[in-house]
Amino acid sequence: MKSVVSAVIVNALGDSAFDFHIIVIPEIKEAEMAREDYEARYGSFFHHPELQPFIAWPVTEKNMFNPYPDAHLNNNGHRVYADFIRQKLSRLTATSPNE
Repeated sequence: MKSVVSAVIVNALGDSAFDFHIIVIPEIKEAEMAREDYEARYGSFFHHPELQPFIAWPVTEKNMFNPYPDAHLNNNGHRVYADFIRQKLSRLTATSPNE
């Protein structure tokens, strides 16, 4: 059973290789999967001790994706992810010691 997980790596503060988040974008077929099921399926990634603190993703729904055969994020899905990433960045930069 092969599945694809996309991720966007966001370097939040720019001054350290460790100041980043891994933003997960699931496939459309897994868009409404419970977080616990997703973590169980990809446990080696989600429970990796060095990566786990940096992994995040918003709640996803199938209506955030274009239908097959495209199945990529639609405008609504891009907006949800953009807002989620913006929120993560604003929270991190607000607590940055460089500010």
